[in-house]
Amino acid sequence: MGNEDFNKILYNIEKFRSKYYLFKGIRGILIVLLALFFSYISVISLEYFFYLSTAIRTVMFHSFLVFALILSVLYIFLPFLKFSGIIKKGNKSIVIELMGDFFPEVEDKLINVLELNEMKEENYSFSIIQAAIAQKSKELSVFNFSEAINPGNLKKLGIYFTVSVFVSLLILLINS
Repeated sequence: MGNEDFNKILYNIEKFRSKYYLFKGIRGILIVLLALFFSYISVISLEYFFYLSTAIRTVMFHSFLVFALILSVLYIFLPFLKFSGIIKKGNKSIVIELMGDFFPEVEDKLINVLELNEMKEENYSFSIIQAAIAQKSKELSVFNFSEAINPGNLKKLGIYFTVSVFVSLLILLINS
C-alpha cells in the first residue's frame, strides 16, 4: 500500500516537472522573440538615424547574434532539453521547492514523504514508515500539482508580441 502511494506521489512530481519545463520552453520562445524583435528594431533605428560606420555596424550585428544565441540557449533550448530528459531535470527536492511556490502548504509534506522513503533503506520499522507515507499521500491526494502551471499566463506575452508585430507592420506600411 505505502509503495503505491509513494509511486503516485512520484508520478505527480514527474508530471508537474514535465509540464513546468514545457511551459518554460514555450514562454521562452515568446520572450526570446519579443527581446529579439525589440533589439532588432533598436539596431535598425540606430542605423537609420545615425548612419553608423561599417565597423560599428559590424560590432552591432555580431552583438545581436551573440545576444540571440545566449537568449535562445537559456530560455528555449535548456528548458526543452530538460523537458525531453536529455539534460538532467534536477533532483526531486528542487522540483518540490518549485511546487511549494504554487502550494506553500504542501512543500513540507512532500519533503517528509521523500525523507520517509529514504528511511526505508535504513533500519527503521518498515510498517511504520509505510503507514506514515500512506497518511501523507492521502493528505496530498487533494492537490493536482500539474494544474499549478497555467498556460493562460502565456496569453499576455502573446498579446505583447502580436501588438508589437502589428505596430511595426503599420509603421512599415506608413513609411512605404
